[in-house]
Amino acid sequence: MSLFGTGRREGVTATLLVGALTVAAVFGLAMRGEAALGERLEVAALSLGGMLTYRFLRAIGRSRYAGFLGGLGYALAPILAGLAMRPRELWSAALAPLALEAAARCAHPVTRRTWLPWTGLLLAAPFAAGPTVIACTTAALAAIWFVRTALARDEDERAPLGGLLATTAIAGAASWQLVQLDPFGPLLRSFATPSALHVMAGLGAAPARHDPTAILGALGPLLTWFAAFGLLRGQRLARAWTWCPLLAIAAAAVVIDGGGLHVELPRVLERHAVTAVAVWAGLLAVLVLGTAGLDDFLDRPMRRRAAHATLFAATFALVLALPLLERGSGAQQFWVPVGSLLLLAVVSTTWRQLGVLRFKNLLTATALATLLAPLCFGVARNEAWNAAPLAERALRDEAAFWRGLLTRPLGDFGWLLTALGATAAMVIVQAQRRRRSHSAATAPTRAKAAIKKNASAPKRL
Repeated sequence: MSLFGTGRREGVTATLLVGALTVAAVFGLAMRGEAALGERLEVAALSLGGMLTYRFLRAIGRSRYAGFLGGLGYALAPILAGLAMRPRELWSAALAPLALEAAARCAHPVTRRTWLPWTGLLLAAPFAAGPTVIACTTAALAAIWFVRTALARDEDERAPLGGLLATTAIAGAASWQLVQLDPFGPLLRSFATPSALHVMAGLGAAPARHDPTAILGALGPLLTWFAAFGLLRGQRLARAWTWCPLLAIAAAAVVIDGGGLHVELPRVLERHAVTAVAVWAGLLAVLVLGTAGLDDFLDRPMRRRAAHATLFAATFALVLALPLLERGSGAQQFWVPVGSLLLLAVVSTTWRQLGVLRFKNLLTATALATLLAPLCFGVARNEAWNAAPLAERALRDEAAFWRGLLTRPLGDFGWLLTALGATAAMVIVQAQRRRRSHSAATAPTRAKAAIKKNASAPKRL
């Protein structure tokens, strides 16, 4: 399998490899092979999130190499594992990249015809876990993407307004129906209200403060370092002004929840643990910016060389200053993210001596080490993984719920049936348009082929 090829087979293999490495890493390193049924389903959510993230990154133009590392970084990020105390949010976070991929595919004229009819149903996928904060955030990001696509300056890149409105209506109808039915409610019961610090801890013990190393470890040193590198180099492959507000939202959530700033939140926000889930927005922003910075560096390593030297010096200065900013964290919790930062800074300077291909191999090994180190050196288990939220009773309740769901009249599924019918109509219309355009394009081609054949045929004397 090659991460540098362009074939479909390599892409499918890379997607499956992301899921397999996630399952093997969490089961083998964090759980030591012992996991309850609920934890196995949560690991499945992490694996699915990593595979869908790889596809999302490929949809927005990232290379297969950056998409592979980004998918692993998303699946093994402590923030995603920390959502285990809110299973609905965890599964919404796992399905969110699928909805974002559909919105990104609709922004490209080449893939728009194929994806636009199905985008409405794909946008509703995160709502299968319920009306979660992450699902609503994903819907808002997709709506912003649609508005930007509809208002594109280039007429070729501009999407038809009627198609986007139809897709939005299908997404709204399907999401509303899924929220009403709540098909996986018995399996996704929340058993705790986590704080932002619990979510940041992931599989480890939750810290009692928001030290810089805790924030760095939650986002992942790999993506954070390349996100900062890309911003210093001007972030040529991603719009920083689009994703940096998500970082501001995550920072505000951490400050409100664990920074000693007492803010009275409405009860609705506290019940849904909005401050804890908002940290996921920061992970998404670092994911996009980090993979864009990595691709930019691999494509043009000589561009803005001063930015590389600046980040290299800033990394060592931050490492020297971190002990002064800490508040009594454990040695392992401190040195794992700090050591990962130092390793990335040193490895990034070897590309000139090794060459790009060997440098990618070394960077892959370094990335895997930085992603797996928190699982190897975790000093304690998070409360999210100590308590098993899923029991045999939940499975029986889920089976009974589906039996009752299948006996309902069709009128109870009106919105969903309407969305499916509208999707089928859009697929048929797109197929007819494609057939007409193909038949119109093949006639001149056949005529040209006949003329060329007659011209090349030997003439009889």
